[in-house]
Amino acid sequence: MEDLAQLFGRADVLALEREAPGRTTRDTDVEVFTQYISGELARQTEELDVPVAADERLGRHGSLLRRTVLHRLEERIGAVARDINFTIGTGCRLIGTPYDVEYSVGTAFGFGAKHDGEVVSISTEGESAGGVGFYLGSPAEVDMSITPQGTYAFSWFAAADAPDWRSFGGLGITIYADGESDPVFTRQVRLWDVRGAGLLQGGTGKGAFASASSPVQPGTFGPIPLAPVIVRLRPGRRLLVWLWSWQISNGVDGTLAMLSMDVPAVQLCGSPPLVIR
Repeated sequence: MEDLAQLFGRADVLALEREAPGRTTRDTDVEVFTQYISGELARQTEELDVPVAADERLGRHGSLLRRTVLHRLEERIGAVARDINFTIGTGCRLIGTPYDVEYSVGTAFGFGAKHDGEVVSISTEGESAGGVGFYLGSPAEVDMSITPQGTYAFSWFAAADAPDWRSFGGLGITIYADGESDPVFTRQVRLWDVRGAGLLQGGTGKGAFASASSPVQPGTFGPIPLAPVIVRLRPGRRLLVWLWSWQISNGVDGTLAMLSMDVPAVQLCGSPPLVIR
């Protein structure tokens, strides 16, 4: 550590530990996150005004919705290799795939996400969520700024009048320490909130994962972006950082929502602990 500081002419070279625990510990940590997500989705599902629809969600408009889904998936799969441009601050580090763990539930396609940072979900079921996680440690006490590098995109569409349709979804960052059952930090943003839709009505949105924010509420000071997130690392303390997406819908006939996240890397910036006296 001192040799690195002398080499780069600075005393705050960022030292990280990226060693993941064994399979049993990883599985336990994923289960803890699973329980947290289940609780969060259940809590937000209470906002739905009508009961969850039956298992067949596409209804008589299924042909149109299937074409819409296939077209948008083809756009993602058939795209040429994406350009990735990162600006890394002095004294920061960039970590990328493969991540240590992944998670998906419902119609979120998260299998293999830890290898590319991509999760896509489709609202053909009531609740969907998926994400990736990575472990962090440090041999020195440091305040760590965590900024995911990547993008998100969403779209929603009604093939028929759907006055009772309720659909909303967004992104989240959740952090655990040392295998504890409760997160030491969690933040979520809501990207869209549909409360009824007309024939052929729809909407889209996209942007940087870190800059995503919920719509501004009256009386507030403005949007709060999802990142950066600042946490404290100490010797012997291991953090598990989850980056995830989610959506909830009551599955009204002839409706569809899609959400994708693509986070191939994360910027980590360390600084000495800030003490306020």
